[in-house]
Amino acid sequence: PTTAAPTNVPTKAPTTPPPSAKPTSEPTAAPTTNAPTKVLATPPPSAKPTSEPSAAPTTNAPTKAPVTPLPTALPTAMPTSQPTPTDVGDDSGGDTFKEYTTPNIGEANDKAKGVIFTITAKSKDVIITALGIVGVGKDAKNSDVQVYSHSGSYEAFPDDRRGRGKSGRGRGKRSSRLFRSSVAAWDEYFEDKVLLNPQEIVNVELDEEITIPAGGTVSVYVLSKKGVSYKASDSNEFDEYAESDDFVLKVGTTTKKEFKQTEKLADFAGRIVYETGIAA
Repeated sequence: PTTAAPTNVPTKAPTTPPPSAKPTSEPTAAPTTNAPTKVLATPPPSAKPTSEPSAAPTTNAPTKAPVTPLPTALPTAMPTSQPTPTDVGDDSGGDTFKEYTTPNIGEANDKAKGVIFTITAKSKDVIITALGIVGVGKDAKNSDVQVYSHSGSYEAFPDDRRGRGKSGRGRGKRSSRLFRSSVAAWDEYFEDKVLLNPQEIVNVELDEEITIPAGGTVSVYVLSKKGVSYKASDSNEFDEYAESDDFVLKVGTTTKKEFKQTEKLADFAGRIVYETGIAA
């Protein structure tokens, strides 16, 4: 009767299932299923570094930066348009308008009130719609501008008051040719105020087109009250000094005032906007 009591108490203490179940389930589930598996093979960290660095360097920054169209277009257009004709578009569906900038534009360091020169068309009719001229001085300013033209070369005009001036040979010397004709002998193609700039060419849209038949020649007379820039010529009067695919420019002369005595031999420096007709 005294032995049964101590036997029941120690037997329940060492074989209690609660302490055995708790340590076995918690440590086993934590290391093998939850913590280690998610840390070693987590897809989120692997997806982010792969997509972000790959898209940024190959598509956006490096590809667009080296092939920017703006720097490439600007330097190409400027040197090419000066010595050669450039298409400027056509809204009428006919022939294409062209621009020709004389190659001496960077040497136009002389100034005069008026410049007269001749243009001879090649195998096609040439229809001039605008003339580009450069002002004088330091700043842009408004000036009264006139443009006249006459069929044929002004070389054919009779001279008067001979003996005033030199032979017209060489740079800076006076031309021997003097205007005998009045304003009525010339046709006016433009007269208005124009904001001329000494740093750039300003196109003067003519009120009426100047037409040069294929193989023909016209004289063009540009006047500006404030002055127009030109290049003093090293050649003889009426020598060819520049040409495009469609016409030839010849050495002309300057005038001190409108339809007054000619002064120095001159190469027109500027731009001619034109279109061509049917080939002869």
